[in-house]
Amino acid sequence: MLILAMSTGLPFAEPPVGALRFARAKLYTKPYTNGTFDAQRMGSPCIQNPLGDPRPPGDKESPSASEDCLNLNIYRPADAVNAPVMVWAFGGGLCGGYAGNRYYNGSALALRHGVIVVTVSYRIGALGFLTTRDDHELGSGGMNGINDVIVSLALKWNPDGVTVFTRSSFN
Repeated sequence: MLILAMSTGLPFAEPPVGALRFARAKLYTKPYTNGTFDAQRMGSPCIQNPLGDPRPPGDKESPSASEDCLNLNIYRPADAVNAPVMVWAFGGGLCGGYAGNRYYNGSALALRHGVIVVTVSYRIGALGFLTTRDDHELGSGGMNGINDVIVSLALKWNPDGVTVFTRSSFN
């Protein structure tokens, strides 16, 4: 019997709010409350513009959209040791989508192929790709969404053994 270990909603960067709204992502380094993190619930999707709520119709379990959206989900066979890592960034034309969408659940892919699947939520739309006159000081060049994926813990995990991929769904 195959058993899956799953961790969801893991923050990989400081919340991109306030002074960090249009700045490059900064790795999340704060200790979790009481040294633990409840990774049983998907993280918030990025605020969508102009598409509205990115959650599938009827999905009331996932949190609503937020600027604090830099999180990842990890799916792996429970017995996976030194398994290949596949990092997935959703599409959506850089203005829509959500890594926590149930259609992007990496469980079957992880179990079927014995890999670790990491799905990354990143800033999209204006929050991820707006160019501002302060970009030269912030260093983003209007590419924060792409930088979020690069900075994510998923790509720091094993830089020599990570495959980055995309597709419409895992089904």
